[in-house]
Amino acid sequence: MKKIFYLLLGFLFLSACSDETIVNEVSGTIYKNCDNSTYGYAEIALKTNRGGSFSDPIILGGDVANGDGYFQFTYELKESEKGTAELILSNPDGYTVLLDDLPLNRDIKTNIYIENKSPVSIKLSGSRVFQITDTLFIGVKNTSIKEQVVQPTNGVIATLKINVPNEYKSTTQKTIYYGVGTSDFQKSKDALSIPDSVYQHVSLQLKGCDVSEQVDLTIN
Repeated sequence: MKKIFYLLLGFLFLSACSDETIVNEVSGTIYKNCDNSTYGYAEIALKTNRGGSFSDPIILGGDVANGDGYFQFTYELKESEKGTAELILSNPDGYTVLLDDLPLNRDIKTNIYIENKSPVSIKLSGSRVFQITDTLFIGVKNTSIKEQVVQPTNGVIATLKINVPNEYKSTTQKTIYYGVGTSDFQKSKDALSIPDSVYQHVSLQLKGCDVSEQVDLTIN
C-alpha cells in the first residue's frame, strides 16, 4: 500500500513539474508611418484567439505606450497552454488588430506601423527606345495603385508605396504588372487570372517600412 502511495505522490509531483507557469514578455515600438513618427500613449493589449487551450478570447496583458511609442508588458501561462493571439490597439470604436497569429508562451519583440508601406523602386532596362507617344503603365494586383510614365528611359523610373499588413517574422506577396499603352496594360492585368501565366508581371515578397525592394522590368 505504501508503495502505491509513494508512486502516486511521485506521479503528482512529475505532473506538477511538467506544467510550470511561464512568464512571457511582449515589447516593441508603435509608429504612425514609415517616417518613424511614433504613436505615443497608445493602448496595446494581447488577446487570445479561439482555439487550442482557449474556447473564448481573453486579454492576457497590455500596456499604454510611453511618449516615444514604446510598450512592454508580461503575461503568464501554463506551459501546456497552446494557441495564438492578436496584438490589438484600443480605439473609441473598439480595437484594431496590429499583429495576428502570434505564438503564445514566447517572448515577442517587434516594431509596428499603423501605416505600413513598402517602398518599391521600378527600374527599367532593355533595348527598346520609347517614343513621346509611348506610355508605360504599372499596377499592383488587388490595389488601386496605377503609375504611368511617358516616354520612359532606362533607370529607376518610379517608386511605389505599397500598403502591407504588419507581419510577425513573415512577408506579404504582391504582384506588379505592366504594359506599354492601355491595351497592353489591360492584357497584362487579365493575364493575372490565367494559371501559370507570367505575362508582364513580377511577384515579390514585401516586409513593410523597414525594407526597400526593387523590381527590374526588361522591355525590348
